[in-house]
Amino acid sequence: MTEPTITRRPRGKRTAVPDAATLSSGSSTSTTELLGAPAHPRLLETTVLHPHPANPPHRSDSDFEELAAAIEADGEITDALTVRPSPTIPGEYEVLNGHRRLAAAQSIGMVLVPVRVKDLDDAAALITVLGANQNRKDFTPLEEARLVQATLDLPGMTQKRIAEGVGKSTSWVSQRAHAAKTPARILDALADKHPTFDQLDAIAEFDGTEDAELLIQAVGTRDFSFRLQRARDARERAKAERAIKAALKKAGVKAASSNWGTPEGYREAKQFTNRSQDAATELAAVLTELGADRTWRYRENYYIYLYRPLTEKERASEAKKAEKNAAARAALELRSAQITALLETVSTAAKTRLTFLRDVLTTRKITPAQHTIVSEYFLTKATTELITDSYARLSTYSIREVLPDVETDAQRDWANGLSAAARTLLLAATYGEGTAHHPEYWLDRILEICAWYDVLVALGYTPSTAELDALATPEAQAA
Repeated sequence: MTEPTITRRPRGKRTAVPDAATLSSGSSTSTTELLGAPAHPRLLETTVLHPHPANPPHRSDSDFEELAAAIEADGEITDALTVRPSPTIPGEYEVLNGHRRLAAAQSIGMVLVPVRVKDLDDAAALITVLGANQNRKDFTPLEEARLVQATLDLPGMTQKRIAEGVGKSTSWVSQRAHAAKTPARILDALADKHPTFDQLDAIAEFDGTEDAELLIQAVGTRDFSFRLQRARDARERAKAERAIKAALKKAGVKAASSNWGTPEGYREAKQFTNRSQDAATELAAVLTELGADRTWRYRENYYIYLYRPLTEKERASEAKKAEKNAAARAALELRSAQITALLETVSTAAKTRLTFLRDVLTTRKITPAQHTIVSEYFLTKATTELITDSYARLSTYSIREVLPDVETDAQRDWANGLSAAARTLLLAATYGEGTAHHPEYWLDRILEICAWYDVLVALGYTPSTAELDALATPEAQAA
C-alpha cells in the first residue's frame, strides 16, 4: 500500500487509524448495522473509490475550498468515509457518505483516505446516500426529490423505510416523491434554480402553458407570488367564461358580429361584470326570466353584454332618429361646402376692406353725414359696456386690426390724435370686422355683415362681384 503523499504533524490527540493490511478482511454488514453500529476505519487509495451513481455531483464553492484547505492543513481526513464494495468492479468501492471529502482530498493530491467499509444492498446504500446529503448546503430540492424517488423505485422499498433510515417523517418522503413526478420539461428548466416544493406544484398546475414559462422565470424572485396569483385568476376567469358561453349556447343566444358597440336592431338588456362561476348560474336564470332565444345576441369585451331585439315601437323611433341624423349630416356637409367656398372670398375681401379703412382713417376727412351713419351703426350694434370697453382698448385690438404694421406706441399716439369721427369709425370697425372676417358668420349672421357693408359703402367702399354674390342670400334679400 502506498504511503500518503501529504503528511502533516497532528495538532491534537487523534484516534489511531489501522493500516490497510490490518483491515483488509472486513465482515458483511446488514442495513440495521449500517444505521446503528459503526464499522472500523481503514485506509484505501482514492483511485479505488468511486462516487455512488445516484449521488448529485459536488459543486466547487467557498465551503468546498475551506474543506480542502482544512484537510491539507491537517494532513488527513478525521471523519472516515462510508463505502461499500463496488457491485460492478471487483476490488474497488462505491462511496455512500463522504463524496465532498473524497473530492477535496483528490483536489490536493492525497492518495490514501480513511473509510468504513460496509456490505450493504442497493436499498440500504441509497438510504445512506440520501441521509448523507441532508447536511449539504448545495443539495437542491430537485436533487433531493430525485434521490428519494430513485430509492422508492427499488423493489420492496417503502416510504416508511426511507423515513426511518434518514430520520424523517413519511410526509417528508411523500412530498419529495410527489415533486419527483413533476413533468421532466419543468424539472429540466429548473435545473439551475432552487424552487420550493410548493413552487414546483404551482408550476405543474400550468404545465404546457405560457404561464408555466413565466413562473419558471420568476423562481427565486419576488415576482413569483404575484405571477402565480395572476395566472390563477386568469384561469378562473377563463373557466367562468366557458360556463357563461355554455349557458348562452344552451339558450340559443349567438355572438354579435362585432365586438364593439350595440348591434344594429338591438338594445342592451343586461351586462355581466362578474367572471366567477356564479356568473354562469346568474346568467342562466336571467336568460330564462327574460325569455332569451336565438334572436338575442351577446358581445364579449372583458364583460358579457346581452342584447335583445328592438320592439316595433323602438324600431320606428330608431328610424326617425336615423332620418334626423341623416338630415343633420347633410346639413353639416352643405355648411362645410359653403364655408369652403367662402374662404377665398372672405379672405380676399377682408384685405380689401382693411386697406380701405386705413385710407379713410389716415387720409380722408369723414363728412358729418358719414359720421352720423357710423355712429348710428355703432350705437345700434354695441352695448354700453362694449362702448366703454372699446374706448379703453383703442390702442390695442382696434388699431392692431386696422393698422397691424404699426408699432404699439405709435398706435397709441396715432389713436390719440384721431378726430372724434375717426375714433367712432375705429370702434365701429372693431365690431364690424370682428364679424365679417369669419366665414361661418357669412352663413349665420349675414344680416349683421350686410349692416356693416352699408356703413362701408356710405364711406365710399365698392364691394367686389364676389362679395355682392356672397351677400345676396335669401335672408339678406328678404331684409
